[in-house]
Amino acid sequence: MNLSLSIFSRPVVFLLAAAFCYSCTACDLLGIGSNDNDRDPVLPDTTSSQFTWRVDTVGFINTFLRDVAIIDSNNIWVVGEIPERDFSAGEMFNLLRWDGEDWNREQIPFNWPTDDRTIYPDIDQIIAFKNDDILIRAGGILVRWDGATYSTDRRLRNIIQENLNGMSGVIQDNMYFFGDGGSLFEYQGIGYRRVGTGTNENLLFAAFANDTLKFGGEHTLLQYVNGQVIPEFNPDTLPQFQLQGRYRDVWYSGTHWWYGTSSGLYRFSPDSGYVDMGTIGTNLIGGTGDNDVVAVSSVGEVYHWNGVRLTRQNTPFGNSDLPRPRGIAVYNNKIMVVGWLADIGKGFILTGERQN
Repeated sequence: MNLSLSIFSRPVVFLLAAAFCYSCTACDLLGIGSNDNDRDPVLPDTTSSQFTWRVDTVGFINTFLRDVAIIDSNNIWVVGEIPERDFSAGEMFNLLRWDGEDWNREQIPFNWPTDDRTIYPDIDQIIAFKNDDILIRAGGILVRWDGATYSTDRRLRNIIQENLNGMSGVIQDNMYFFGDGGSLFEYQGIGYRRVGTGTNENLLFAAFANDTLKFGGEHTLLQYVNGQVIPEFNPDTLPQFQLQGRYRDVWYSGTHWWYGTSSGLYRFSPDSGYVDMGTIGTNLIGGTGDNDVVAVSSVGEVYHWNGVRLTRQNTPFGNSDLPRPRGIAVYNNKIMVVGWLADIGKGFILTGERQN
């Protein structure tokens, strides 16, 4: 069944010359101001920050889009709560799938743990490892897609008492699940194991890379490495760098760790330490590498880092739209952000296409 998404759509071409740019770190990266005349500066690889943007409203009142996965340009999954009619009336859907030509409204089945009923709940998160290897989460219940069928995994739900808030991993057999009360669970292909974190704070975000899981809540940043949970900041190291604001997200770009807080965006590497990138609050971070990083604020402002400078994008949200972004995916030259518009209670899909 095809679903018409464009209740309204407003494309806009972002002109780099008119961009609002942050380049506070560019001089250091380019070697400007150095007294070393014996060698030329090494220029970093860059990507274009010129995007054409389009926003589409989705569905009916009480439509909440929570996450997006781009497998390829002809296979995009957007998950959430997608009612058939206004105010969640009628049949409930939880997936919009793009096939290269149309958005199709579909149902991902979950077998409920208390009985043998099949339901189609509001989906919180999706991770697509490849076309036939997709992990989907609704609360503490997981569904796996193998390219042909969905299978429900209720083992994690059977051992947790806390609310589950998210999951992170690079393959299905090496996953981490985190939630309220400092709860953290590890899955290595056999079963789920609780990991002691030493905190009772609700855990809200995580990212796994280079055998390290970085995770936390609004006031806590931790690492899980070599079987041990340790603080992000070493209390014995002075002066201690402090990220400003409440912690919102973490992401790894290949060389640098990136941190989003209610006050800004920060980048870390062992060579340069922590760098304040100079933006306003950041709720979501994604990208494809060190020179292609996207940050999204709590009110839908989008910034792109091209390896030299951070550029604010001119997205087509109106002043009264009140976007609430919840999920981000970046694939090649495409950026997608999903969420809902608080003023009308409908979902949105924001898409940026790189122009060069």
